[in-house]
Amino acid sequence: MKRDHDVRLCQNPYRVGDLVYVLNVSGKKGKAQKLLPQWTGPGVVVKKFTDFLYQVRLRGKRVNVNHDRLKSCKLDKPPAWVVRERESCGLAEEVQNEQI
Repeated sequence: MKRDHDVRLCQNPYRVGDLVYVLNVSGKKGKAQKLLPQWTGPGVVVKKFTDFLYQVRLRGKRVNVNHDRLKSCKLDKPPAWVVRERESCGLAEEVQNEQI
């Protein structure tokens, strides 16, 4: 079973400051899971613990997430709080290059 799982495994490396969506697996009481949004975000990768475990800042909270619950986010114009968070991570040069 492990061999079959490892064959299908696709690891996406993320860096600090990358924009990502987080898979929402928890449901809300009284709401149909299939009608809720599947992805939350965008969020900013704040810390990389290992190659598989990341800390992501979503609007107002930080969550520790495995890489298989993350998806890259490509926005033309990210929200202002995302730009501020990326600048606080020390990525001011990359943020300016993306805006050009």
